[in-house]
Amino acid sequence: GSDLGLYYEIASAIAKDFNITKGSSLAGDEDCNTKALLAQRSSGSVYNIEDLRTGHVDFALVQSDVAFWAYHGIDAFANQHPYKHLRLLAHLYPECMHLVVRRGHPARTIEALAGAQIGVGEPGSGTLVQSLRVLQMANLQGETQHLYVNLMQSVRLLREGEIDAFFFLAGYPVSPIKELLSEGVAELISPLRANSMGMSASYLFYHNIPAYTYPRLQRAIPTVAVGAQLISDEQLAPQDAYAVLQSTWEGPSGESWRRRLHSGGPDQAVIANLPLHEGARRFYLDRGIIQ
Repeated sequence: GSDLGLYYEIASAIAKDFNITKGSSLAGDEDCNTKALLAQRSSGSVYNIEDLRTGHVDFALVQSDVAFWAYHGIDAFANQHPYKHLRLLAHLYPECMHLVVRRGHPARTIEALAGAQIGVGEPGSGTLVQSLRVLQMANLQGETQHLYVNLMQSVRLLREGEIDAFFFLAGYPVSPIKELLSEGVAELISPLRANSMGMSASYLFYHNIPAYTYPRLQRAIPTVAVGAQLISDEQLAPQDAYAVLQSTWEGPSGESWRRRLHSGGPDQAVIANLPLHEGARRFYLDRGIIQ
């Protein structure tokens, strides 16, 4: 992600702890092939999958829906071969769809955004993929004007009155959104139409952004969520995957994001949208999380 995003923050924390230990705490006698980790900036989950597939990176942080689509060669990856070598290392935390509306706009439901100008996410981002799907579920295809912009561009455009609303998919709370609500220039509404059905999948689930998560938010916001996931290619050596998971779940630099983003920790890190990497299987087996 961008250097202001959560993915970059988390990747940097994992890399920091890994680089201190150099994988030396790895169980067993196998040497770790990866000697150092470096967090890299990107435009989002779709691009991260492509970088992993082409060997430009060894690990990637992505949304669970994007990983599922890549594995099966569907949706955003319908024009590519299924990425059957993709493997799960960890489900990290829930990422909720935020729909931020300019205060003063009359919309209190997503259906009322017909005719609005909306920031839907930048190309290559998971936000873009899911925001278009949410608009489709609300029967708003062709009924809104889209701007393909990132979070900070969306925040600026909303402040300036150039857009009426924007989507952003992330773990809560999101600092720039928190600032907007604190200043009273925006509010959150549910991105789900009334009686929404048919959005559940192995990678997608309903979730509530709790009341008081953000300033002036006095009620929970029903929304849809995906998982933020750490993934790799199956060709990655098992000992490397094991060592990176030690840094992810047991490194001191990650305590802040794990607490702040409501991570379920390693006990809730294995879900069924992707096959588990062999190194991850060993890691969770050693801790009694799987059998």
